Amino acid sequence: MRKSLFLILFGLAFVPFSAEAQTRTVTNADLEKFRAERLEAERQYRQNYERLGLPSPEELERRRTESARERDELSARLRAERIQREQFAAMASQAAYDEDGPVVIVENGG
Repeated sequence: MRKSLFLILFGLAFVPFSAEAQTRTVTNADLEKFRAERLEAERQYRQNYERLGLPSPEELERRRTESARERDELSARLRAERIQREQFAAMASQAAYDEDGPVVIVENGG
């Protein structure tokens, strides 16, 4: 127990020193080096796409946008159809109830 308490206190005493030793200053020159590497990697990425005959990143983004738009349209259409089916079922149920009493409607042949 004392040993573990001592180790914990010892560890806590050296935490500020270890954090101080890890502080690093980043200059604009450092950032420029990373920017140049990123731009070169991006250029190579585009060349590989062209060489392999794959669609460009812009084309891929356009396709993703188009797919999302189509998905949204399909979702809205299916939602509207479901609401319409539910309304027709409610109207049929109400009409049957008014005429003969309660009626159970089974969809999909179940």
